[in-house]
Amino acid sequence: MVKMIHLIFISVSIKYLMITMNLKLSRVSKYALTNPSSIREIMNIITDYKLHPEKYPKKLIYLAGGWPQDPPPEFLRDALLELASDKKLFVKSSRYGATRGQPNLISKIVEYEKKIYGKKVQPEELLVGLGSTDLTSAFFKAVLNPGDNVIIATPGYLNYKRQIEIELELECCIKKWQIIDENGNFDPDVDKLESTIDDKTKAIILSSPGNPDGQVLNNRQYEKILKVAEEHQIFLVIDLAYRAFIYEEAPQYVKKRKNPYEVHLCSFSKEFRVPGWRIGYIVANKNLIEAIETIEQARTLTPSRIVQEAITLMFQKQGIYNRLKQFHERSLEKYREIGLKTYEMLKSIEGLQPLRPFGGFYVFFKHKKWKSREFCNELLLKEQVALVPGIDFGLEGWTRLSFAPVIEDLESLEEGIRRISNFIKSNKHL
Repeated sequence: MVKMIHLIFISVSIKYLMITMNLKLSRVSKYALTNPSSIREIMNIITDYKLHPEKYPKKLIYLAGGWPQDPPPEFLRDALLELASDKKLFVKSSRYGATRGQPNLISKIVEYEKKIYGKKVQPEELLVGLGSTDLTSAFFKAVLNPGDNVIIATPGYLNYKRQIEIELELECCIKKWQIIDENGNFDPDVDKLESTIDDKTKAIILSSPGNPDGQVLNNRQYEKILKVAEEHQIFLVIDLAYRAFIYEEAPQYVKKRKNPYEVHLCSFSKEFRVPGWRIGYIVANKNLIEAIETIEQARTLTPSRIVQEAITLMFQKQGIYNRLKQFHERSLEKYREIGLKTYEMLKSIEGLQPLRPFGGFYVFFKHKKWKSREFCNELLLKEQVALVPGIDFGLEGWTRLSFAPVIEDLESLEEGIRRISNFIKSNKHL
């Protein structure tokens, strides 16, 4: 087993060396090749398991990725089928679209925001893109210059750092604002945030509910952060990918954007369970939206037209907002129940200190004896359970467990946590 895993990683290294010997690559791509994310490394093993399960002593339990297992709503599937069966509409949907997104979809998103979240948005404050990942990169490209810096709430989504490095060609400084204290408590200290800001700071980026920690900023905390951003005239970017999965009452900032420095990133990937469709939108000051649009004209040209038309068709159905509310309510109840159950199971394991999640797909836990990568690698090697090391999110000694890939397979979740418990018990001497 050890030999097999080593061979996978060696083959990746050899492939990189062969490429760099024959091609004159940019320093950015060389950096990316030599610094792969742990999730990509884990995916190599997942792929190998699917091809050669006989190599592994036990069934692999994947609790690493942030993609939901449960299906999209049936009425979205119906809309896609209707589009595909209408030849005229299908042909129309296969053509280029507007860089900012199709006007019909934008008007429907305005309705969706108001009816589902109670948020008033103007069409000129919206831009549709290839998921919030694409839009985050476009934002960075639109506002950052070489030598600028961005503050990332830490732990934070692992792709933010990589996006900044690639978009700014390694010429931007990334600062960390730690929001989990040394005792393992969620404690976003705004004074520490303010002390991190200097005249080169352009933005603060955070997520709520948090990835990887499942924490939700309350209204008071968010208002303090927003006030700091406004006083220093820097952007506050809040990633709301998991806003439909807030376990308790949603805070006010989900429902309202208050000033020109506030940027909301929204995604249909999680809300509609369509991460493979790559569609999301950004809500911001119209001048910033215009700047991002010019960037996207060169980066992506246009978001997927057929995906936009399918979602627009769904929005046009009678009673759709009541059906969406019911879909979100059922989903929230399920994710909250499984999220809290996961937390309680991890809490019962001696040596682990999990954070109670208040939203999202994850439980983030601290382990005293291991560094993050050591813990995840050994667990995968000995028990065939895949998790993501906390160091990838900026916090050593922690690990992220995602229950989303097994949201409809409670037995696998329970078995995975039993294996984690067995692993810790059998390695007490370490």
